[in-house]
Amino acid sequence: LKYLLLFILPFVILLMPYVVTDPFKVLFHYEDYYVDNGKGYYINTNRSYVSTQMYIQNKDRYNYDSFIFGSSRSGYYLVEDWKKYLPNTASCFHFDGYGESLYNTYHKLKFIDGQSPISNAIFCVERDFFYQDKQEYGHLWILPPCLVKNNFAKFHMAFVRAYLNPKFLHAYWDYLLTRELKPYMFDNSIFEKPLSGYKLQSNERNGANRMIHKFSDEFYGDRLSTFPKQPDTLTYGFPVIKESQKQILHEIHDILIRNNTQYKIILNPIYDQIMFAPEDKELLIQLFGDHLIDFSGKNKITDDYHYYSDPAHFNEYIASEIMRITYESNPLKQKEMLDSLYYR
Repeated sequence: LKYLLLFILPFVILLMPYVVTDPFKVLFHYEDYYVDNGKGYYINTNRSYVSTQMYIQNKDRYNYDSFIFGSSRSGYYLVEDWKKYLPNTASCFHFDGYGESLYNTYHKLKFIDGQSPISNAIFCVERDFFYQDKQEYGHLWILPPCLVKNNFAKFHMAFVRAYLNPKFLHAYWDYLLTRELKPYMFDNSIFEKPLSGYKLQSNERNGANRMIHKFSDEFYGDRLSTFPKQPDTLTYGFPVIKESQKQILHEIHDILIRNNTQYKIILNPIYDQIMFAPEDKELLIQLFGDHLIDFSGKNKITDDYHYYSDPAHFNEYIASEIMRITYESNPLKQKEMLDSLYYR
């Protein structure tokens, strides 16, 4: 017993700060997951977990009936813009996740179904969204146990592994001992710059760039080198929707029909200008009809990097314009608006 205790003692010492301080905020309950002692939180949390917890603790208080699904890009679709096209009584919630996938969104939608009315929904997605039809196990992407059965051990082990990463462990212990945030801690995304804050009711980020039409050249600096070279010719992505994805899509469709949901599926404008695969788009149109609207490929949005804070994210102004086109009730006018984007 003595030798056994000596053997496990280093592991107990190593894991004690993890249990006590809960760096990824998955062990204890929090009213606000993006605040630490009144300041912005510097460690990236699992966005799907945070969204799920915020929904659980606030659904009865705010009576949510309208939901925004998607990856971090969906965070730029602000509730104040979306509500222009919804009934006055709509109560909106962002149920997004980092690197969101078809699999994850399906489980979130299934979790909501029966707990809240799903009167309105928008799905803000891109090509990669439809590729993933299974669980992902990285600590930023794995779904919480309440969304996926028999997931408790895998979920928490993902965070223990992330904590034990030597780079994170060194930076985190350095911070715990000195209470100083040092430049090296932000290299390779070990820590994150504190977020501008989230609204507790809607679970959305503050619209820090709400009034910015385009970013200035001074905004970019060295980061402009991270923007990829765009193709010279019209380029299509590879089809990714197979039988397993079709089954999930049909189940999502059934939930939406059962709830009589007013919904839109938006194919986001990605800076790489790769068009959505025609085969995949045709499958989506067959199932969802004119609820689908495509902004992918080469157009006036993706041609101009000034609309993007980084290669993966356009700004709030563009999201607002996308919603304006998406919710245009006159089909002919909507077609004209889309055509004007695509130089047709």
